[in-house]
Amino acid sequence: MGPKNISTPLQQLAQLEQALVAQPNNIRLIKTLAELQRRMQRWSDAAANFRRAIELRPDDIDSLNRLGLVFRAQRRFDDAERCYRRAITIEPRFVDAHYNLGALWIDEGDPSAGEKHLRDALALKPNFAGAHRTLAKLITHRTHDDDIKNMERLYATDGLADEDRMHLCYGLGKSLEDIGEYAKSFRYLEEANRLMRSQWPYDLDAELAMLDRCIDFFDQALIDNTARIGIEDDAPVFITGMPRSGTSLIEQILASHPSVFGAGELDTLPNLRFQLEVATGTPFPECVTAAPPHALTEMATRYLGALASECAGFEYITDKLPHNFLHIGLISIILPQAKIIHCVRDPMDTCFSLYKSYFPGGGQGYSNNLTDLGTYYRKYTKLMAHWQRQLPGRIYFIRYEDVVSNAEAEIRNLLDHCGVQFDPRCLDFHKTERSIRTNSSIQVRQPLYGDSVRRWKHYERYLHPLEESLR
Repeated sequence: MGPKNISTPLQQLAQLEQALVAQPNNIRLIKTLAELQRRMQRWSDAAANFRRAIELRPDDIDSLNRLGLVFRAQRRFDDAERCYRRAITIEPRFVDAHYNLGALWIDEGDPSAGEKHLRDALALKPNFAGAHRTLAKLITHRTHDDDIKNMERLYATDGLADEDRMHLCYGLGKSLEDIGEYAKSFRYLEEANRLMRSQWPYDLDAELAMLDRCIDFFDQALIDNTARIGIEDDAPVFITGMPRSGTSLIEQILASHPSVFGAGELDTLPNLRFQLEVATGTPFPECVTAAPPHALTEMATRYLGALASECAGFEYITDKLPHNFLHIGLISIILPQAKIIHCVRDPMDTCFSLYKSYFPGGGQGYSNNLTDLGTYYRKYTKLMAHWQRQLPGRIYFIRYEDVVSNAEAEIRNLLDHCGVQFDPRCLDFHKTERSIRTNSSIQVRQPLYGDSVRRWKHYERYLHPLEESLR
């Protein structure tokens, strides 16, 4: 289905487009191109090509389902729902559409509807391991109930694929924690992370080396020499920090203000960085000086244009991609007026929460091994200390535990830093209706609670490798 021996997504994209010139109605080529564009987050192009495939074959439930995924990524809830329901009308037993309807309703803050559609999917396909995992995340178990028993029975099945076993391990790890069976919970979490690492190998040394290069590269001389390259625009608000450190909570608080739009985890800046690497033939961060100054100005223009396409009529827009802490030096150059918020949480709580979390596609690869996790966390803190030295006053630090214990004062200070007046809706952030597509989508729709503080203590006896690594 398309060209072979392709080394990069951009090359594959070009070859597929060229092949379609000769075969404009080849539905397999169209769908392959659309799926590649979806994975590259070229949402408009992907939607156009999935629509093209549907025009050629109106009963193509796979294209309808994937078009729904594109609309979901674009926060076009009604359009996504229509795609899934149309696919189900054509084929009522189409499990993927039932599952995606459930995930869509979870994004939109209706857990009851989400649970219904997940259970519809499981009724059609009882061995749907991914649906079991998502359902386990959605509900709080009080006893060793049928949901847990169903996962345990499926886990014991001979010949179960590693990927399915991994989904079940994450689901069982969470569910057994709910009912206080911490020893069994940890055994499943350990297996889940082992299976994830086996499927998605991770080069920790390469990641650590890149963080070190950022520290060496973005020195005071570079920052001073590039001071006039960027665009003066204070609309962007970057919310950074380790995943599971409270970034979703802080965005939900800010997005509850009428002047702020919460855009979620945008891959815009990493994609622009990748394009700069390709254009210069130089890796990040060295590509920043390998490119001519006008290329960095153009990067800022394109970033702001992407933000404008996300929303209209808001004074500020949040970009909550946690790992943008890697790009703080770049942000300081191309968007010198952008606000940068750094979320901090107890290191053990942060790291263990990462270890428990499922990240699709290999996600945060460093999080699948306790020793690697602590090593990466130490390097991240070293990088943040570097940014603080080089950019004094630019980064606003906020601690998760302080927000939990003294919410109004911390929220007032946060809003003041962002240049907006206090609004009581920010205290009732859990009532704000918006689409949220992160691991914290359920928690941030609840009032603040202290249950997640020092939760790692339940597993203390198993976490010595993490503690040692963090030291």
